[in-house]
Amino acid sequence: MDVVRRYDVDGVHFDDYFYPYAPNTISNQDAATYAEFKGDFTNIGDWRRDNVNRMIKAVHDSIKTAKPHVKFGISPFGIWRPGNPEGIVGTDAYATLYADAKAWITDESVDYLIPQLYWAFGGGQDYAKLAPWWGIESKNRHLYTGNAVYKMEATWNWPTSEIGNQVRFNRNNSNVLGQTYFRSRLIQNNLKGIADSLKTDWQRHPALSPTMDWLNVEAPPAPVDITWDWVNQIAHEVEINWSKPTYAVAGDDTLLRYAIYRVLADVAPDAATVTASASNLIAVTGETSFSETLEPSDDNYYYFVTSVSRNSVESESPTAIEVVTSTSIIDGNDLVTRVELHQNFPNPFNPTTQIRFDLGESSDVQIEVFNVMGQRVAMLFSGYQSAGSHSVAFDATSLASGVYMYRLTTPNAVITKSMMLVK
Repeated sequence: MDVVRRYDVDGVHFDDYFYPYAPNTISNQDAATYAEFKGDFTNIGDWRRDNVNRMIKAVHDSIKTAKPHVKFGISPFGIWRPGNPEGIVGTDAYATLYADAKAWITDESVDYLIPQLYWAFGGGQDYAKLAPWWGIESKNRHLYTGNAVYKMEATWNWPTSEIGNQVRFNRNNSNVLGQTYFRSRLIQNNLKGIADSLKTDWQRHPALSPTMDWLNVEAPPAPVDITWDWVNQIAHEVEINWSKPTYAVAGDDTLLRYAIYRVLADVAPDAATVTASASNLIAVTGETSFSETLEPSDDNYYYFVTSVSRNSVESESPTAIEVVTSTSIIDGNDLVTRVELHQNFPNPFNPTTQIRFDLGESSDVQIEVFNVMGQRVAMLFSGYQSAGSHSVAFDATSLASGVYMYRLTTPNAVITKSMMLVK
Protein backbone atom coordinates (compact mmCIF):
# COMPACT_ATOMS: atom_id res chain seq x y z
CA MET A 1 0.00 0.00 0.00
CA ASP A 2 2.99 2.27 0.44
CA VAL A 3 3.74 1.74 -3.26
CA VAL A 4 0.12 2.31 -4.26
CA ARG A 5 -0.21 5.53 -2.28
CA ARG A 6 3.13 7.06 -3.25
CA TYR A 7 3.53 6.00 -6.88
CA ASP A 8 1.41 6.33 -10.01
CA VAL A 9 1.15 2.60 -10.67
CA ASP A 10 -1.41 1.07 -13.02
CA GLY A 11 -1.71 -2.14 -11.07
CA VAL A 12 -0.45 -4.55 -8.43
CA HIS A 13 0.32 -8.13 -9.47
CA PHE A 14 0.99 -11.22 -7.32
CA ASP A 15 2.78 -14.33 -8.51
CA ASP A 16 1.65 -17.84 -7.55
CA TYR A 17 3.54 -18.47 -4.30
CA PHE A 18 1.36 -18.70 -1.20
CA TYR A 19 2.15 -21.93 0.60
CA PRO A 20 5.26 -23.67 -0.82
CA TYR A 21 5.50 -26.06 -3.77
CA ALA A 22 6.82 -29.60 -3.55
CA PRO A 23 9.27 -30.79 -2.39
CA ASN A 24 9.04 -28.07 0.27
CA THR A 25 5.35 -28.53 1.00
CA ILE A 26 4.22 -27.38 4.42
CA SER A 27 3.39 -30.15 6.89
CA ASN A 28 2.96 -29.31 10.57
CA GLN A 29 5.10 -26.17 10.78
CA ASP A 30 2.01 -24.07 11.47
CA ALA A 31 0.29 -26.56 13.81
CA ALA A 32 0.69 -24.33 16.87
CA THR A 33 -0.62 -21.29 15.04
CA TYR A 34 -3.59 -23.29 13.76
CA ALA A 35 -4.36 -24.56 17.26
CA GLU A 36 -4.37 -20.99 18.61
CA PHE A 37 -6.18 -19.23 15.78
CA LYS A 38 -8.29 -21.89 14.04
CA GLY A 39 -11.57 -20.50 15.32
CA ASP A 40 -14.42 -22.60 13.94
CA PHE A 41 -12.24 -24.39 11.39
CA THR A 42 -11.92 -28.15 11.87
CA ASN A 43 -9.64 -28.71 8.87
CA ILE A 44 -6.20 -27.11 8.66
CA GLY A 45 -6.37 -27.02 4.84
CA ASP A 46 -9.55 -24.92 4.93
CA TRP A 47 -7.92 -22.64 7.50
CA ARG A 48 -4.85 -22.16 5.30
CA ARG A 49 -6.98 -21.33 2.26
CA ASP A 50 -8.94 -18.89 4.36
CA ASN A 51 -5.69 -17.19 5.42
CA VAL A 52 -4.82 -16.65 1.75
CA ASN A 53 -8.32 -15.58 0.76
CA ARG A 54 -8.59 -13.01 3.54
CA MET A 55 -5.16 -11.59 2.74
CA ILE A 56 -6.07 -11.20 -0.93
CA LYS A 57 -9.40 -9.60 -0.07
CA ALA A 58 -7.66 -7.17 2.28
CA VAL A 59 -5.12 -6.18 -0.36
CA HIS A 60 -7.87 -5.68 -2.95
CA ASP A 61 -10.06 -3.58 -0.68
CA SER A 62 -7.14 -1.47 0.50
CA ILE A 63 -6.07 -0.72 -3.08
CA LYS A 64 -9.59 0.19 -4.19
CA THR A 65 -10.11 2.45 -1.17
CA ALA A 66 -6.92 4.40 -1.89
CA LYS A 67 -7.06 4.41 -5.71
CA PRO A 68 -10.08 2.75 -7.33
CA HIS A 69 -8.45 2.73 -10.78
CA VAL A 70 -5.43 0.63 -9.74
CA LYS A 71 -5.94 -2.96 -10.91
CA PHE A 72 -5.14 -6.04 -8.84
CA GLY A 73 -4.44 -9.48 -10.25
CA ILE A 74 -2.74 -12.80 -9.62
CA SER A 75 -0.94 -15.51 -11.63
CA PRO A 76 -2.12 -18.77 -10.03
CA PHE A 77 -0.71 -22.16 -10.91
CA GLY A 78 -2.32 -23.35 -14.14
CA ILE A 79 -4.23 -26.26 -12.57
CA TRP A 80 -6.82 -25.39 -9.94
CA ARG A 81 -7.52 -29.04 -9.09
CA PRO A 82 -6.79 -32.24 -11.05
CA GLY A 83 -9.86 -33.34 -12.96
CA ASN A 84 -10.91 -29.75 -13.55
CA PRO A 85 -11.57 -29.97 -16.44
CA GLU A 86 -11.91 -33.71 -17.00
CA GLY A 87 -8.67 -35.42 -17.98
CA ILE A 88 -6.35 -32.88 -16.39
CA VAL A 89 -3.66 -34.23 -14.04
CA GLY A 90 -0.88 -32.51 -12.09
CA THR A 91 -0.20 -30.48 -8.96
CA ASP A 92 -3.31 -29.69 -6.92
CA ALA A 93 -2.95 -25.96 -6.21
CA TYR A 94 -6.06 -26.01 -4.03
CA ALA A 95 -4.75 -28.75 -1.72
CA THR A 96 -0.97 -28.20 -1.96
CA LEU A 97 -0.51 -24.44 -2.31
CA TYR A 98 -3.83 -23.68 -0.60
CA ALA A 99 -4.58 -21.27 -3.43
CA ASP A 100 -8.29 -21.26 -4.27
CA ALA A 101 -8.36 -19.10 -7.40
CA LYS A 102 -12.07 -19.79 -7.94
CA ALA A 103 -12.80 -18.22 -4.56
CA TRP A 104 -10.96 -15.02 -5.53
CA ILE A 105 -13.20 -14.71 -8.58
CA THR A 106 -16.37 -15.52 -6.62
CA ASP A 107 -15.46 -12.96 -3.95
CA GLU A 108 -14.46 -10.43 -6.64
CA SER A 109 -11.15 -9.96 -4.84
CA VAL A 110 -9.20 -9.57 -8.08
CA ASP A 111 -9.68 -7.68 -11.33
CA TYR A 112 -8.05 -10.38 -13.44
CA LEU A 113 -6.29 -13.74 -13.35
CA ILE A 114 -3.29 -14.85 -15.43
CA PRO A 115 -3.12 -18.62 -14.80
CA GLN A 116 0.24 -20.10 -15.70
CA LEU A 117 -0.77 -22.34 -18.60
CA TYR A 118 2.76 -23.48 -19.31
CA TRP A 119 1.86 -26.60 -21.28
CA ALA A 120 1.35 -27.57 -24.91
CA PHE A 121 -1.72 -28.92 -26.65
CA GLY A 122 -2.55 -32.51 -25.75
CA GLY A 123 -1.62 -34.72 -22.80
CA GLY A 124 -2.57 -34.48 -19.15
CA GLN A 125 -2.15 -30.69 -19.05
CA ASP A 126 -3.87 -29.97 -22.36
CA TYR A 127 -3.82 -26.27 -23.21
CA ALA A 128 -6.95 -26.77 -25.31
CA LYS A 129 -8.82 -27.87 -22.19
CA LEU A 130 -7.29 -25.61 -19.56
CA ALA A 131 -7.62 -22.23 -21.31
CA PRO A 132 -11.39 -22.55 -21.94
CA TRP A 133 -11.96 -23.88 -18.43
CA TRP A 134 -10.27 -20.88 -16.84
CA GLY A 135 -12.23 -18.63 -19.19
CA ILE A 136 -15.52 -20.01 -17.96
CA GLU A 137 -14.49 -19.90 -14.30
CA SER A 138 -13.27 -16.29 -14.63
CA LYS A 139 -16.33 -15.03 -16.48
CA ASN A 140 -17.13 -12.15 -14.09
CA ARG A 141 -13.54 -10.95 -14.10
CA HIS A 142 -10.85 -10.82 -16.79
CA LEU A 143 -8.77 -13.78 -17.89
CA TYR A 144 -5.41 -13.41 -19.64
CA THR A 145 -3.39 -16.57 -20.15
CA GLY A 146 0.22 -17.01 -19.13
CA ASN A 147 2.13 -18.61 -22.02
CA ALA A 148 5.44 -20.46 -21.73
CA VAL A 149 7.93 -18.77 -24.03
CA TYR A 150 10.61 -20.22 -21.74
CA LYS A 151 9.77 -23.71 -23.00
CA MET A 152 11.28 -22.78 -26.34
CA GLU A 153 14.67 -23.09 -24.61
CA ALA A 154 16.78 -26.22 -25.15
CA THR A 155 15.42 -28.17 -22.16
CA TRP A 156 11.94 -28.39 -23.74
CA ASN A 157 12.69 -27.13 -27.26
CA TRP A 158 9.19 -26.01 -28.16
CA PRO A 159 8.88 -24.63 -31.70
CA THR A 160 7.81 -21.02 -32.06
CA SER A 161 4.62 -22.27 -33.70
CA GLU A 162 3.40 -23.70 -30.37
CA ILE A 163 3.08 -20.22 -28.90
CA GLY A 164 1.54 -18.89 -32.11
CA ASN A 165 -1.07 -21.66 -32.09
CA GLN A 166 -1.94 -20.84 -28.48
CA VAL A 167 -2.41 -17.16 -29.35
CA ARG A 168 -4.73 -18.09 -32.24
CA PHE A 169 -6.60 -20.52 -29.99
CA ASN A 170 -7.17 -17.76 -27.45
CA ARG A 171 -8.62 -15.48 -30.10
CA ASN A 172 -11.28 -18.04 -30.89
CA ASN A 173 -12.42 -18.04 -27.25
CA SER A 174 -14.37 -14.94 -26.22
CA ASN A 175 -13.66 -15.60 -22.53
CA VAL A 176 -9.89 -15.23 -23.04
CA LEU A 177 -9.10 -11.53 -23.35
CA GLY A 178 -5.36 -11.66 -23.98
CA GLN A 179 -2.11 -13.36 -23.10
CA THR A 180 1.20 -12.69 -21.39
CA TYR A 181 4.58 -14.29 -21.98
CA PHE A 182 7.06 -15.74 -19.52
CA ARG A 183 9.72 -14.59 -19.67
CA SER A 184 10.46 -11.16 -21.12
CA ARG A 185 14.22 -11.79 -21.40
CA LEU A 186 13.64 -14.44 -24.05
CA ILE A 187 11.52 -12.07 -26.11
CA GLN A 188 14.18 -9.39 -25.77
CA ASN A 189 16.74 -11.93 -27.01
CA ASN A 190 14.40 -12.94 -29.85
CA LEU A 191 14.66 -16.64 -28.99
CA LYS A 192 13.82 -18.64 -32.14
CA GLY A 193 12.51 -15.43 -33.71
CA ILE A 194 9.77 -15.00 -31.08
CA ALA A 195 10.00 -11.19 -31.08
CA ASP A 196 9.84 -11.14 -34.88
CA SER A 197 6.74 -13.34 -34.83
CA LEU A 198 5.06 -11.07 -32.30
CA LYS A 199 5.94 -7.92 -34.21
CA THR A 200 5.09 -9.06 -37.72
CA ASP A 201 2.31 -11.58 -37.16
CA TRP A 202 0.57 -12.41 -33.90
CA GLN A 203 0.52 -8.93 -32.38
CA ARG A 204 1.50 -6.66 -35.23
CA HIS A 205 -1.09 -4.05 -34.26
CA PRO A 206 -1.02 -2.05 -31.02
CA ALA A 207 -4.01 -2.66 -28.77
CA LEU A 208 -5.86 -1.16 -25.84
CA SER A 209 -6.23 -3.32 -22.77
CA PRO A 210 -9.79 -4.63 -22.28
CA THR A 211 -12.16 -2.35 -20.39
CA MET A 212 -13.20 -3.59 -16.95
CA ASP A 213 -16.89 -2.75 -16.59
CA TRP A 214 -16.80 -2.79 -12.77
CA LEU A 215 -14.31 0.10 -12.75
CA ASN A 216 -14.94 3.66 -13.94
CA VAL A 217 -16.46 3.43 -17.44
CA GLU A 218 -17.12 7.13 -17.99
CA ALA A 219 -15.96 8.14 -21.45
CA PRO A 220 -13.45 10.99 -21.41
CA PRO A 221 -13.85 14.02 -23.70
CA ALA A 222 -12.14 13.95 -27.08
CA PRO A 223 -8.77 15.65 -27.56
CA VAL A 224 -8.97 19.25 -28.74
CA ASP A 225 -7.10 21.54 -31.15
CA ILE A 226 -5.99 18.71 -33.43
CA THR A 227 -3.69 19.88 -36.22
CA TRP A 228 -1.11 18.44 -38.59
CA ASP A 229 2.00 19.66 -40.33
CA TRP A 230 5.04 18.33 -42.14
CA VAL A 231 8.10 17.56 -40.06
CA ASN A 232 10.01 16.96 -43.27
CA GLN A 233 8.00 17.19 -46.47
CA ILE A 234 10.73 15.71 -48.63
CA ALA A 235 10.96 12.66 -46.37
CA HIS A 236 7.14 12.54 -46.19
CA GLU A 237 7.22 12.76 -42.38
CA VAL A 238 4.01 14.15 -40.90
CA GLU A 239 3.21 15.18 -37.32
CA ILE A 240 -0.22 15.22 -35.66
CA ASN A 241 -0.63 17.49 -32.61
CA TRP A 242 -3.48 17.95 -30.14
CA SER A 243 -4.23 19.27 -26.65
CA LYS A 244 -5.51 17.42 -23.61
CA PRO A 245 -9.18 18.14 -22.98
CA THR A 246 -10.53 19.27 -19.63
CA TYR A 247 -11.06 16.02 -17.79
CA ALA A 248 -12.30 15.88 -14.21
CA VAL A 249 -13.54 12.69 -12.61
CA ALA A 250 -14.54 13.01 -8.99
CA GLY A 251 -12.46 10.75 -6.78
CA ASP A 252 -10.83 8.94 -9.67
CA ASP A 253 -7.79 9.10 -11.88
CA THR A 254 -7.65 11.67 -14.69
CA LEU A 255 -4.67 10.33 -16.63
CA LEU A 256 -5.35 10.15 -20.37
CA ARG A 257 -3.68 8.30 -23.18
CA TYR A 258 -4.50 8.75 -26.83
CA ALA A 259 -5.27 6.22 -29.54
CA ILE A 260 -4.26 7.13 -33.10
CA TYR A 261 -6.09 5.49 -35.99
CA ARG A 262 -5.13 5.87 -39.64
CA VAL A 263 -6.80 4.87 -42.90
CA LEU A 264 -6.06 5.53 -46.55
CA ALA A 265 -9.14 6.56 -48.55
CA ASP A 266 -10.37 8.71 -51.40
CA VAL A 267 -13.14 10.23 -49.25
CA ALA A 268 -13.46 10.84 -45.51
CA PRO A 269 -14.50 7.55 -43.83
CA ASP A 270 -16.95 7.10 -40.96
CA ALA A 271 -15.23 7.53 -37.60
CA ALA A 272 -17.10 4.72 -35.87
CA THR A 273 -16.16 2.28 -38.64
CA VAL A 274 -12.50 3.26 -38.51
CA THR A 275 -12.13 2.99 -34.72
CA ALA A 276 -14.00 -0.33 -34.61
CA SER A 277 -11.23 -2.09 -36.54
CA ALA A 278 -8.08 -3.09 -34.66
CA SER A 279 -6.07 -3.01 -37.87
CA ASN A 280 -6.57 0.77 -38.12
CA LEU A 281 -5.02 1.47 -34.69
CA ILE A 282 -1.41 2.50 -35.28
CA ALA A 283 -0.30 3.90 -31.91
CA VAL A 284 -1.24 4.49 -28.28
CA THR A 285 0.64 7.28 -26.55
CA GLY A 286 0.63 9.41 -23.44
CA GLU A 287 2.06 12.33 -25.41
CA THR A 288 0.03 14.96 -27.27
CA SER A 289 1.77 14.46 -30.60
CA PHE A 290 2.55 11.67 -33.03
CA SER A 291 4.75 11.57 -36.11
CA GLU A 292 5.43 9.00 -38.82
CA THR A 293 6.72 8.70 -42.37
CA LEU A 294 4.09 8.15 -45.06
CA GLU A 295 4.16 6.42 -48.40
CA PRO A 296 3.06 8.65 -51.30
CA SER A 297 -0.41 7.76 -52.53
CA ASP A 298 -3.11 8.96 -54.90
CA ASP A 299 -5.52 8.75 -51.95
CA ASN A 300 -5.29 10.76 -48.74
CA TYR A 301 -4.52 9.66 -45.20
CA TYR A 302 -7.17 10.23 -42.54
CA TYR A 303 -6.24 10.23 -38.86
CA PHE A 304 -8.61 9.82 -35.93
CA VAL A 305 -7.39 10.59 -32.41
CA THR A 306 -9.36 9.50 -29.35
CA SER A 307 -8.81 10.10 -25.66
CA VAL A 308 -8.44 6.89 -23.64
CA SER A 309 -9.00 6.64 -19.89
CA ARG A 310 -6.88 4.47 -17.60
CA ASN A 311 -9.61 1.82 -17.93
CA SER A 312 -9.35 1.93 -21.74
CA VAL A 313 -12.64 3.76 -22.24
CA GLU A 314 -12.39 5.86 -25.41
CA SER A 315 -13.88 9.25 -26.09
CA GLU A 316 -17.11 9.17 -28.06
CA SER A 317 -16.20 11.78 -30.67
CA PRO A 318 -12.96 11.01 -32.49
CA THR A 319 -11.81 13.86 -34.71
CA ALA A 320 -10.75 13.27 -38.30
CA ILE A 321 -7.62 14.91 -39.70
CA GLU A 322 -7.06 14.76 -43.44
CA VAL A 323 -3.47 14.68 -44.69
CA VAL A 324 -3.49 15.54 -48.39
CA THR A 325 -0.73 13.31 -49.68
CA SER A 326 -1.47 13.21 -53.39
CA THR A 327 -0.83 16.93 -53.82
CA SER A 328 1.50 17.75 -50.95
CA ILE A 329 4.03 14.92 -51.10
CA ILE A 330 6.26 16.07 -53.95
CA ASP A 331 9.74 15.50 -55.22
CA GLY A 332 12.47 17.22 -53.23
CA ASN A 333 14.00 19.00 -56.20
CA ASP A 334 10.65 20.67 -56.91
CA LEU A 335 10.48 22.00 -53.35
CA VAL A 336 14.07 22.97 -52.53
CA THR A 337 16.24 24.45 -55.25
CA ARG A 338 18.96 26.16 -53.22
CA VAL A 339 20.90 26.08 -49.95
CA GLU A 340 19.15 27.97 -47.17
CA LEU A 341 19.74 28.36 -43.43
CA HIS A 342 16.66 29.42 -41.46
CA GLN A 343 16.44 31.43 -38.26
CA ASN A 344 16.48 29.14 -35.28
CA PHE A 345 13.26 28.63 -33.33
CA PRO A 346 12.58 29.60 -30.67
CA ASN A 347 14.83 32.63 -30.49
CA PRO A 348 15.72 33.77 -27.85
CA PHE A 349 15.84 30.26 -26.38
CA ASN A 350 16.57 28.43 -23.11
CA PRO A 351 18.22 25.96 -23.28
CA THR A 352 17.23 24.19 -26.52
CA THR A 353 16.34 25.36 -30.01
CA GLN A 354 15.86 23.92 -33.49
CA ILE A 355 17.97 24.91 -36.51
CA ARG A 356 16.44 24.20 -39.93
CA PHE A 357 18.22 24.16 -43.27
CA ASP A 358 17.35 23.29 -46.88
CA LEU A 359 19.49 21.59 -49.52
CA GLY A 360 18.74 21.76 -53.21
CA GLU A 361 20.93 18.71 -53.80
CA SER A 362 22.59 16.06 -51.68
CA SER A 363 25.99 17.11 -50.36
CA ASP A 364 28.41 17.13 -47.44
CA VAL A 365 27.17 19.43 -44.65
CA GLN A 366 28.49 20.89 -41.40
CA ILE A 367 26.40 22.73 -38.83
CA GLU A 368 28.58 24.46 -36.19
CA VAL A 369 27.95 26.86 -33.29
CA PHE A 370 30.45 29.57 -32.21
CA ASN A 371 30.61 32.07 -29.39
CA VAL A 372 31.27 35.79 -30.00
CA MET A 373 35.02 35.15 -29.64
CA GLY A 374 34.89 32.90 -32.67
CA GLN A 375 35.47 29.73 -30.64
CA ARG A 376 33.49 26.69 -31.73
CA VAL A 377 31.27 25.44 -28.89
CA ALA A 378 29.33 22.71 -30.72
CA MET A 379 29.40 20.60 -33.87
CA LEU A 380 25.73 19.76 -34.48
CA PHE A 381 26.13 17.80 -37.70
CA SER A 382 28.95 16.74 -39.99
CA GLY A 383 28.35 14.35 -42.84
CA TYR A 384 26.52 13.60 -46.04
CA GLN A 385 22.90 14.76 -46.18
CA SER A 386 20.21 14.17 -48.81
CA ALA A 387 18.39 16.94 -50.64
CA GLY A 388 15.41 18.41 -48.81
CA SER A 389 14.47 20.14 -45.58
CA HIS A 390 16.28 19.14 -42.38
CA SER A 391 16.46 20.11 -38.72
CA VAL A 392 19.01 19.72 -35.92
CA ALA A 393 18.63 20.44 -32.23
CA PHE A 394 21.02 22.59 -30.21
CA ASP A 395 21.17 22.10 -26.43
CA ALA A 396 22.96 24.96 -24.67
CA THR A 397 22.49 23.68 -21.13
CA SER A 398 26.21 23.97 -20.37
CA LEU A 399 26.67 27.41 -21.93
CA ALA A 400 26.25 30.90 -20.52
CA SER A 401 23.67 33.42 -21.70
CA GLY A 402 24.65 35.52 -24.69
CA VAL A 403 24.78 35.75 -28.46
CA TYR A 404 26.00 32.75 -30.46
CA MET A 405 26.60 32.24 -34.18
CA TYR A 406 25.58 29.13 -36.09
CA ARG A 407 27.05 28.31 -39.47
CA LEU A 408 26.02 26.04 -42.34
CA THR A 409 28.86 24.92 -44.61
CA THR A 410 28.50 22.97 -47.88
CA PRO A 411 30.92 22.65 -50.82
CA ASN A 412 29.04 25.49 -52.53
CA ALA A 413 27.87 27.75 -49.68
CA VAL A 414 28.71 29.14 -46.23
CA ILE A 415 25.82 30.81 -44.35
CA THR A 416 25.99 32.24 -40.82
CA LYS A 417 23.20 33.49 -38.54
CA SER A 418 23.03 34.63 -34.92
CA MET A 419 20.87 33.47 -32.03
CA MET A 420 20.45 34.49 -28.39
CA LEU A 421 20.57 32.24 -25.34
CA VAL A 422 18.74 33.74 -22.34
CA LYS A 423 18.89 31.91 -19.03
